Amino acid sequence: MQYLHYFISTELPQTVTFYNSNFSKLSKIIRLSRYPRDTISEVMGGIVKRVEESNLKAEIIHNSLDNSVCGVIIPENSAGIYCDIMPGMNCNEQKKKASEFFFEAKKIHDKQEEIYIKNTDFDRLNNMTKLVEQMFFSVKKQEDNSLTGNEVHRFFGAITASGNVNYIQQITAGISNRYFIKGRPGTGKYTFLKKLAAAGVNAGYDVEVYHCSLDPKSLDMIIVRELGLCVFDSTSPHEYFPERLGDGIIDIYGLCVAPGTDERFSTELEILQQKYNEMIDEGRSFVRKINEAITEKENTVLHLNNSEMEKLVEEVIKSLF
Repeated sequence: MQYLHYFISTELPQTVTFYNSNFSKLSKIIRLSRYPRDTISEVMGGIVKRVEESNLKAEIIHNSLDNSVCGVIIPENSAGIYCDIMPGMNCNEQKKKASEFFFEAKKIHDKQEEIYIKNTDFDRLNNMTKLVEQMFFSVKKQEDNSLTGNEVHRFFGAITASGNVNYIQQITAGISNRYFIKGRPGTGKYTFLKKLAAAGVNAGYDVEVYHCSLDPKSLDMIIVRELGLCVFDSTSPHEYFPERLGDGIIDIYGLCVAPGTDERFSTELEILQQKYNEMIDEGRSFVRKINEAITEKENTVLHLNNSEMEKLVEEVIKSLF
């Protein structure tokens, strides 16, 4: 069975959580804390097994540090569980170092943006955005326009201890029309997506809004499942190309950026990209150290025996189902 996989929080370079956005409307919520990850894995495995046996849909929430499963939402039961990962031993310094490198990467990214901002025709982009809004949302969910949709906020990826991870393919698996934005830093992709999300909500549709894990204020993707619609920022480090019927490209770079911009600034952009990659790699090395510190802490904790584990899983499943 195909499940929806995503993240709802990021710890680095700053702590941002969309827990309330995803859990606040559920009728039954379980929140566990200070359990080691092997215990959490057993609990989540038991829940997913019951979901499969019950032929229900599920949303699988991953931890941004190590990509382990830390939550499950069962929409048809209006139920969910979320587990806070145990804090590591003496890892504040590692978190500080990781954040410093990721913030430095963001500053380098901002320098890339400066180049493209000066070479982007934002009037043309605004006109294009209005046309796309009309194309996607001219038909309201209710003719009298009395219904306003809702937004739910998430992340589709994370910089984990083992590398960059994203669930774009799983999240968009059931979407019939996917639009890949081709642009550059600073060419208005975030504003474009933000306006589309607002237009979808105003038209009465529920919109899934996926943020950038490195810069949570920025958006990387929106999905309107009722319309079978996805629009996402298909640029590095999550670059994809059309591969199935219904896929298309929205070429912001080609339509709104001065021709030859890449070529004219190629040397400067290449140097900035190299520095950016170096900062990300350095930051990730400290993410691995944080993960190791948590593992070290988990090894000092008294783990549940088989009987205790079975009892915990049984109690959780009984509450959710």
